[in-house]
Amino acid sequence: MQQPLKNASLNCNKLSKPHKHFIKNDMKVVFFDGVCNLCNYSVRFLRKHDKNNVFQIHSLQSEFADKLLSPHFPQQLPDSIVYLNDQQVFIQSNAVLMILKELPLPYKLLYAFKLVPKGLRDSVYRYIAKNRYRWFGKCPI
Repeated sequence: MQQPLKNASLNCNKLSKPHKHFIKNDMKVVFFDGVCNLCNYSVRFLRKHDKNNVFQIHSLQSEFADKLLSPHFPQQLPDSIVYLNDQQVFIQSNAVLMILKELPLPYKLLYAFKLVPKGLRDSVYRYIAKNRYRWFGKCPI
């Protein structure tokens, strides 16, 4: 079994701190699993490369996420990435690809994976999501 990645400088609480609790119609909002180290590393990457501050980033465990996403997911909120763009909701591989599309080159080129059938993309996504805690660990709560 692989050991989770260790990074003493990773501060999960700072990563999941929301910008502001309002959404404009043109706002792009990324919701992520705030206890997942892989997700927190991804948020760091996103913030570093979001030069135009296109995205608002919130933890799925936040009250804000519950309030905003509950109408779209009345049974239960997803436990991994959700991307809200112009009132459209994207999950799993589509969420990742839509986010990458908004980043500068060379990252936006990864949007070409949209050509891969969604079923295959989502299968890979679900496999990684299923194992993310084992492979990368969890942030302390």
